[in-house]
Amino acid sequence: MLRYNEIGYKVIGVDIDNTKVTQLNNSESYIEHISSERIHSAIQHNFKATTDFSYITECDVIILCVPTPLNKYREPDISFIVNTMEKIQPFLRKGQ
Repeated sequence: MLRYNEIGYKVIGVDIDNTKVTQLNNSESYIEHISSERIHSAIQHNFKATTDFSYITECDVIILCVPTPLNKYREPDISFIVNTMEKIQPFLRKGQ
């Protein structure tokens, strides 16, 4: 997502974890391989994080980044995908 921001796209990060959203909006990275300086730069170039899924209406493209852990039979748990889609669905529009 940061790469899209770096080449000029407005990027909105939506997460259910308010702590992560607050950290990002305060230019604090919680991701080991991404520096806080890079987050700060992204904010200066129109990046924001939110827990408000209604911001989906402002997006032309939606990229889901959710975990898909494997169960003991090595089958993916898709509940994170299903739950995220249920939260996004009310805000989708034709052409997204």
